[in-house]
Amino acid sequence: MKKKIVIALLATAACSITHSFAQEEPVTSPKPKKFSIGVQAMIINNPVGNYHLQQYGGGVYMRHFLGKHLALSAQANLTYGARMGVDLADVQRKSFDVPVLLEYHLLPGSKVRPYFAAGAGITGQHNSVMFRDGQPNTYTYTQSPFLQAAYGMTFNIGQKMSLHTSMFYRYNLDSRQSSMGLSIGLMRKR
Repeated sequence: MKKKIVIALLATAACSITHSFAQEEPVTSPKPKKFSIGVQAMIINNPVGNYHLQQYGGGVYMRHFLGKHLALSAQANLTYGARMGVDLADVQRKSFDVPVLLEYHLLPGSKVRPYFAAGAGITGQHNSVMFRDGQPNTYTYTQSPFLQAAYGMTFNIGQKMSLHTSMFYRYNLDSRQSSMGLSIGLMRKR
């Protein structure tokens, strides 16, 4: 019996000595997700002549974090607006725009992160004016660069999803007209 107790004590001592020499793996926190992709809906208030045209649409939104605060984002948006009965004419506008922005995010690690963004992009617009008084209809297509500034908020929903909202201001460099818009979207972190 004494022999069994001595063997058990020696085995326990050997196990504890071996365990103390073993290398433990360092505990690391999970890496933050750097790339996100999602969809968004938007509304833009565009000037057309002497009035404003509301355009509605949506698109794809991508964001890649370059560090704790800086991110690069790109969007591809398609919007449509129509206004009936303006100056005896019906007006329609279809737009496709691609802005690329540099974003500065505040409060790293927080569930709610406000951000500021600035960048540039290009837009293509197809305008249709259908007159009701016999004048010939006009159709124009233009491509023009624009500058964009934005303020937004990102709301983290769990580990892989986030909701983002933004208010943006655009200045069209060719037409020298400005427009404002709002967007809301859902993103999946990768």
